[in-house]
Parts: sequence; structure tokens; C-alpha cells
Amino acid sequence: MRRASRMSAIAARACCGAPTPSAKASPPICYPMRWHDSTIALSELGAKVFVEMPPGQTLTQLAAEVLPDAASIAMDASSVASVAVRVRAACRRAKD
Repeated sequence: MRRASRMSAIAARACCGAPTPSAKASPPICYPMRWHDSTIALSELGAKVFVEMPPGQTLTQLAAEVLPDAASIAMDASSVASVAVRVRAACRRAKD
């Protein structure tokens, strides 16, 4: 299975390679985000750990509801070192 380097929350599909200049120039605020579809697509591709970048924890809470078997971690919740430990532990559990 080919690994995606990133996920397009606008198209709700995995993308490989660098973003195109037009994708970089188009601010995501101009388009509706397909967060739910993107999260499901990531799960179907094998993602078991979801990390939300600051600010906020809203998507972390939504991911926990949508994918209760996946680990959902918010960077806002604690220090980078603490989040890194939690992510490594979640990845080990996901492999079991």
C-alpha cells in the first residue's frame, strides 16, 4: 500500500508529493473542509493515531467520537515532549 504524504481536507483524499502552487495559494478558508470524510479516508488508509495541532481540541473530540478505536491527541493539551510520548505509545498499541 502506498503511503500518503498528506491529506487534502478539501478533496477528502490522500495526496502524494508536494502541494501544487495553486493549492498553496488557495487559503482553506475559501473552501468547505470535508473533515469527516478526510478522517474516514485516513482511517481506511490505516491511520490509527490522529494529532491535532493548536489551537483547540475540537477535532480531537470529534475524532474520538467518529473513530473510537483510534488515538486522538491534541497538541493544546500538553507539552510537545508529553504529546510525543503519547503518540509513540499510541503507535505501539495500534501495531498490537
